[in-house]
Amino acid sequence: MRDRTRKLSVGRRSGMAVYFELSDGQVNDIGHAESLIANARQACLICADKGYDSESLRDYIKRIFHVK
Repeated sequence: MRDRTRKLSVGRRSGMAVYFELSDGQVNDIGHAESLIANARQACLICADKGYDSESLRDYIKRIFHVK
């Protein structure tokens, strides 16, 4: 049976969506993390649920926002 669910991953700025990606419901969220962050570069806060938890993503965030 084909997966008929979909997920929407959204990047927001000031409460407004600035970028989004649509994926199959069974696809892991982490696959969208870097592109969501890259398209919301003016963000001052990154908040995500456990689906985005990985050391490589934390390293990416530190690198892109120049955090030590």
